[in-house]
Amino acid sequence: MPNKFAIRYAAVAGVCAVGLTLSGCARTAEARSRAHMATGKESLKKHNLKRAIIEFKVASQNTPTDPEPLYQLGLACTASQNGQCAMEAFEKVLKLNQNHEGALYQMARMQAAAGQPEILNSAAELLARVIHDHPGNAPALFARSMVEVKLGQSEQAFRTFDSALAVPNSKAEDIRLPIGAAINRGDMELARRMTEKAVSQQPGSEALALTSAEVAMRAGRADAAAAEARRALSINAHSAEALQIRLKLEIADKRFDNAESTARELANLPGSETRNSLADLLAARGKQAEALQEYASLRHRFPEDQAVQTHYAETLVHFGRRAEARTELNSLLEKQPRRTDLLLLRTRLSLDEGRTEDAGKDIAALNELKYKAPQFAFERARFHAARGERSAQGEALTQALQLNPQFLAARLQLARLMTELGKPQVAFEVLDEASESEKTNPQYESGRIVVLIALGDWKSARKAIDHTLQQSRTNDALVQDAAVRIHEADLNGAEKSLHEVLGRDPYQPAALAQMGALWKARKQPLAYLTWLAEFSAKNPSSAGLQLYAGQLLRDTGNLAVARQALERAALAGAQGQANVDLAVLEIRENKLDSAKARLLESLRSRDGAYQRAMLADILVRQSDWAGAEEHLRAAVRLAPGDSLSMMNLASVIAHSPKRIDEAVLYSEKAISISPGNPALEGSAGWLYYRARHYPDAVAHLEASLKGTDSPSTRYRLAAACAMAGDRESATAHYETALRQNPKDPDRQEASQLLGR
Repeated sequence: MPNKFAIRYAAVAGVCAVGLTLSGCARTAEARSRAHMATGKESLKKHNLKRAIIEFKVASQNTPTDPEPLYQLGLACTASQNGQCAMEAFEKVLKLNQNHEGALYQMARMQAAAGQPEILNSAAELLARVIHDHPGNAPALFARSMVEVKLGQSEQAFRTFDSALAVPNSKAEDIRLPIGAAINRGDMELARRMTEKAVSQQPGSEALALTSAEVAMRAGRADAAAAEARRALSINAHSAEALQIRLKLEIADKRFDNAESTARELANLPGSETRNSLADLLAARGKQAEALQEYASLRHRFPEDQAVQTHYAETLVHFGRRAEARTELNSLLEKQPRRTDLLLLRTRLSLDEGRTEDAGKDIAALNELKYKAPQFAFERARFHAARGERSAQGEALTQALQLNPQFLAARLQLARLMTELGKPQVAFEVLDEASESEKTNPQYESGRIVVLIALGDWKSARKAIDHTLQQSRTNDALVQDAAVRIHEADLNGAEKSLHEVLGRDPYQPAALAQMGALWKARKQPLAYLTWLAEFSAKNPSSAGLQLYAGQLLRDTGNLAVARQALERAALAGAQGQANVDLAVLEIRENKLDSAKARLLESLRSRDGAYQRAMLADILVRQSDWAGAEEHLRAAVRLAPGDSLSMMNLASVIAHSPKRIDEAVLYSEKAISISPGNPALEGSAGWLYYRARHYPDAVAHLEASLKGTDSPSTRYRLAAACAMAGDRESATAHYETALRQNPKDPDRQEASQLLGR
């Protein structure tokens, strides 16, 4: 009997042999590659980039010697903003075909985005190769012109630009490349010449009319910008970009009624991109009721429009209606928990409110979604700053700048962090990497002056401040002027600058602090406290000033006057913070029950690590160890970077001898947060001593002694050395401590062990 399987197999094989090209049973590698290429190109056209990348990779695997699949892969990676993937793909193309026009151009475009001269020169060489073999390649010519602009070769850049314009049918997106580079470099004359030349070649181009308007606006030629915006609207009456330029000009000219009319036109354009224009303008103008009413209308008409939802929540935050904003965000995220824009906004809101733990949860959710954006990195930096995690803060700010090199707020924060860490030279380098357009921003100049002062370059700081004050007498510039004048011993001039600032706003912390430096320079530091008490009494409605004065006066021992300032702060609207500060004051007055009542009231409105830590302090004084532990655990949960609360928790746990090993673990966590802190090292050393781990106790107490030489630490170290069997060191430390303070209460333990 014949084998049925063999017969069937033979039949199928026969069919495939006869109809190979029709059935696809055994397509060639080239055929498979063509199929994947077709699918990849279709996916790329539909902007399904992940699918396109996969298809082009598979096509390349089937025909590894064909550069085209790799080239298309590079384009798909470029579209998905995956620079590493794109660069690798184009490099492989050039290995297969070193003169591949498209790959050379794309590699050059990627290098041209850099700011370093050596990389820009490499881009210029690649573009020269393309232009040599393909002199009519207009995109390569415009890219070459852009590189020359960045290298400061203005005249050569214009000649290359002129040659590129001679190529028929040049695209506006290519023409705008060198113009944009000139704008970013601050070479507005070159940008103007290029724009005028381009417009004369293509007078009917809406895109070039808009570019011309932008160049005029950046150069401060408002009339020319308005004329070009009108021309763009004559070409396209529904040009959103032209209307937006007109709106900016009307706002700058304070023609707010006209601006609202333009914003209404934008809001009524087809499509959703400009739908929020009128509501946003009303919010920016502080018209709270009208803005919220406009948003209510938009939300009713477009209930599924996510941009409307996000802008509405942002407006609630802008107007300080945080409770409503949180309710709105919670409601939206309950339905759409993976909305990254809403998670990011709620993170920002939580950080504004000091709800670090809530912010941490949303940051974790965004990380899980693999969300990357400059603003997210910036909010992460704020989160780490709130927890005292400076290294992580610096890393997040660095990432924000990698994602957006023109993120000025992140650059300024990173420079400030480096200055605070005692690295002003690094801070200066961070600022120096800003674009030319960023360097014209007053905030940039203010940040630069701070770094110059930290570097001790008073001459450059003086010059920069004088230039800034000629433009505008801002508070920052006046405070910096005072700092330099104090250095120059011009104390009356410094006082005049500070009074100008405080005359505008009595609560300017930098000015108040500089006023303290002024009185110190006069060798009258106590007179500053008298001045501050009088100044705060004259400005009772400034809640910030009252808190500032109350805290400083309290911390310098003037409790009665401090109480007056803090009570004024409560009346001025800062009752929550005033209550916390008054609680600190009452702890110092030993009015523990009153302080506890204030802190519990504060917790009912807002949970905070600081309040929890203070409550724990009160409860320790009242011997309520369980209550103290509960509040310290909450404080550590709310602020994981608070090493002091962590060590205090260890000390409270150690009150129970049976839990001493657990206490030691918490003390090590505290030291890992703030390594090298003498106080923490000393506390950990004594906990190790109580746990009978004497070598560890010696190591930590010696580390503490390196930071701060105190008799208490020496007596404890003497006891630890004695128990560790090193009687010679124990005696030496004991005798040194005895000379420092024979009455220190920590002497007793070592005295008994040494028989002294």
